[in-house]
Amino acid sequence: MAKVGIELIVFQGREQKDLDGVLKECAEAGYSCVETGFIFDRYTSEQVKDICKKYNLEYAAGHGGYDTFCDEKKLKKVIKDIKDTGGSYIISSGVARGGKDLDGYRESAVVFNKAGKLARDAGLTFCYHNHAFEFETINGAKGIHVLGEETDPEIVKFNIDVSWVQIGGESPAQFINRYSNRAGYYHFKDAFIKSKDKIVWTELGKGDIELESAYKAAVSNGAKYIIYEEDVAQIEVKQAITDSRNFLRQLGI
Repeated sequence: MAKVGIELIVFQGREQKDLDGVLKECAEAGYSCVETGFIFDRYTSEQVKDICKKYNLEYAAGHGGYDTFCDEKKLKKVIKDIKDTGGSYIISSGVARGGKDLDGYRESAVVFNKAGKLARDAGLTFCYHNHAFEFETINGAKGIHVLGEETDPEIVKFNIDVSWVQIGGESPAQFINRYSNRAGYYHFKDAFIKSKDKIVWTELGKGDIELESAYKAAVSNGAKYIIYEEDVAQIEVKQAITDSRNFLRQLGI
């Protein structure tokens, strides 16, 4: 069964000042693991590890922006921090040139292949986190699929964000099945889709995202981690994370 986690972005930076209080609430809501941004300039890996242990939480992944992955020195430090904390995944968001042209994706693929090898050598799995912009067609191709073609599936996996897949215009379940050899680590989040450019995030099970079919596809393809993510909560955060955890229980985890 997949492990159920939470991305701390929902706390809107509170984790930078009160990681202990934040992780206490995550544990109380019923999550078993957490994903953070690259917070190791604020906390040592030992501090993060100790707080996770205090609340019986697994540290699943660290997640950061593209620039870190272009700087080998910075990347090696973050890889070590995540590894020392007990993490299994390192995740990148964003691509070169803002994803405005296909050459930017090809350039990023080179960066990700290098990052994937460094991560693997350290005992971590590298993932790319999709948004919606990678699904825009540029000169007859979509950037997300260029990344799929130009990177090594053995060392570059996908942190599949099912909401952004759907907002980008594809079926989350079909995308998961297409990239089953890269799947395993998921972001589940929900949204009211007013238009492609107007999205209102909400708690799991309340919005328009096809979460049930995505869950079935994820499970059938051996999901290891399903991580709840909500960029901006519309209600009090503790209630939001509790409601979302309850929905995941209804799905079966």
